[in-house]
Amino acid sequence: MEVRDELKSVLNHEELLWRQKARCDWLQLGDRNTSFFHSRTLQRRKSNRILALRASNGEWCSDQSVLSDEVARFFKNLYSEIPNPVLDLPLNIFPHLKEQDINFLNKSMLNFEIKKALFDMAP
Repeated sequence: MEVRDELKSVLNHEELLWRQKARCDWLQLGDRNTSFFHSRTLQRRKSNRILALRASNGEWCSDQSVLSDEVARFFKNLYSEIPNPVLDLPLNIFPHLKEQDINFLNKSMLNFEIKKALFDMAP
């Protein structure tokens, strides 16, 4: 009996997950993993496809390999940058540490110092 209750709980959780993923109109129309749900999913998949694009040369193309190349080229151009060499970069852009600060940072820490620092921190 416990196994059935646990299985029922798991199935209810799974159904809840799919309900949350479904669109609101599916829920309003009483979606219970029906053929309506699946037909809407297939319809949406068909409408979200790109069947043709105007290529960079201005002609329309519907060949899938050319489409994927055009999309990749478009987004590469959109999100990549052309590096420009920086000429005459000032030498004093970044601050420099003094010798005594470098020596302080290189100094080894003792265990009691680590413990004190940790216990002085707020929870």
